[in-house]
Amino acid sequence: MRAGAAAALAAGITLAASACGASHSSSHYGGYPKFLPPSTLHTDPHHVVVATDAQPDYASQGDTVDVHLASGDALITAVGPATPGQGLDPEPQISYVTWTVTVVGEKGSVPVALRDFSAVDDVGRLYPMSPTQGEAPIPSKVTKGTKVTFAMRAQMPTGEGLLHWEPGGKLSPVAWDFTVETD
Repeated sequence: MRAGAAAALAAGITLAASACGASHSSSHYGGYPKFLPPSTLHTDPHHVVVATDAQPDYASQGDTVDVHLASGDALITAVGPATPGQGLDPEPQISYVTWTVTVVGEKGSVPVALRDFSAVDDVGRLYPMSPTQGEAPIPSKVTKGTKVTFAMRAQMPTGEGLLHWEPGGKLSPVAWDFTVETD
């Protein structure tokens, strides 16, 4: 009797999965909506995004961006936000969150300053960055063949947002999406 019940359960699961359109041929969870143009889909989860002053772009947290500015080119990666106190009960509604940014100069000179970074939450509030305790001063620019890694932080509520980089105070060529989670 148990073997028959197991076979019936397996058949039911298979039937339910096929009725829902489940497919094992997809290389990612779910599927992309049919209305999205295929040329806009990035199937590699860690592809390099290309961004310029004239053609800004978005990236996901942790993605490397190949930035081309009038003054120079650089690869820039923003990882985070890291949140302290994950798993606390009750969950904190506001936390200090930290990003680690790496900038590698490829050509010319690319300005780098903490004041050029800010985060915006899902309701449009702006959060300026501050240095993490003990962080060495950030160089004012990165040139070809140089690499700088630094940490910065902001006090933010849980939720979604965008990390903006506005080199030299100009329009942001790139923004990374992120989620502040404390659970």
